[in-house]
Amino acid sequence: MTVSRRGLVLGGLAAGAVPLLVGSGAAEAAQSVPQGSPGDQILKIFAGLPGTVAIKIDAPAAGKSPGLQVSYNAAQQLFVGSAIKTFVLCEAFREADSSSVLTTITTQQLSLDASVWSVDSATFNPPNMIGMVSERTAMEAMIMHSDNTGTDMMLKFTGPGNVRSFIASAGLTTTMIPDSTRAFFAYLLGLPNYKTATYLDVVAASSRPFVHPPLNPVQTLASSADDFVSYYSRALLGKFFQHQETVKQFLEILSIGDVIWLIPVPLGVSAFAKGGSIYIPGFHAVCARGAVLQQPLGLLLLHPQLASSRRDRPENGRRLGSRGPPGTANRHRRAVLTSARSSASTPSSRKYSNADARPLACETADTANYLPRSPDPRARR
Repeated sequence: MTVSRRGLVLGGLAAGAVPLLVGSGAAEAAQSVPQGSPGDQILKIFAGLPGTVAIKIDAPAAGKSPGLQVSYNAAQQLFVGSAIKTFVLCEAFREADSSSVLTTITTQQLSLDASVWSVDSATFNPPNMIGMVSERTAMEAMIMHSDNTGTDMMLKFTGPGNVRSFIASAGLTTTMIPDSTRAFFAYLLGLPNYKTATYLDVVAASSRPFVHPPLNPVQTLASSADDFVSYYSRALLGKFFQHQETVKQFLEILSIGDVIWLIPVPLGVSAFAKGGSIYIPGFHAVCARGAVLQQPLGLLLLHPQLASSRRDRPENGRRLGSRGPPGTANRHRRAVLTSARSSASTPSSRKYSNADARPLACETADTANYLPRSPDPRARR
């Protein structure tokens, strides 16, 4: 027995919808920047999108290239879905941080069993797979395929409390993670024992309407444009790690992120990203963010992307662009301009240093990206 994304959608069909909210703030923000400027062009992409949209671009000047700063609604907490899995990955690498980190994550074995099974896990395919899996394999499933069982394996091993402590110590005040993806879905479905609910409990409840909205104060996956830019501008430079080998392995995992092939990343650069989304009746959210490294210039372009809006019915989206296989880094300095949308139906700190990280200039951008939509409704994580 399995639960598909469509199964979760059907489970929420009876949920009520809130009135349509149209977001016009991006259009107003566009009026405050010079006409025809890059900032004006970026904001106009979002001007017609419904609901709540967040944009942040912070591209420092480099050489003869001027900097670029564009920001709108960047501090607002929004549902970002699986985009929070990058924080789980980062904390896991901090805990394994050493010159022999690769050996550590490939030899460390994690249990794949009923204790970590979660819905929407095509890679580990519960309940059909049982055994031991390396930590690295779980990391790859979490980032490359957004596999929720792989994510819950990593959360169980790393500890959600440790991930939250890292988030707090990094000053990411709007970022929230669930105890597990299974607990998140169980809470949405209104299971009273959501923290201890089993995989089969969630499967059995999947035909019910959702009781709680995805963005909630109890079990959610949330962040803001400000938090993503703050985090990526440090994480991709290795600021949270002590060893350069850990930075290398962290970037290697992020380089296979699922969303990289869905956003218009320019050829000739190395991309790092992890997307997130959810499609359920009345609530739709898309978040795509990551980084592009251009080694000849020593530049790091971060383009975290985030959008959330409210509509009472889904509409087909569109993809603005895609990219082919990654190529050799080149000398072009280019911001990635994308757009996105979503809609909603209901309302221990540690200090880190990085003596080994190479100094790189960085560009950051937080925008949103339309992802391809199926005519049929479905829930995606």
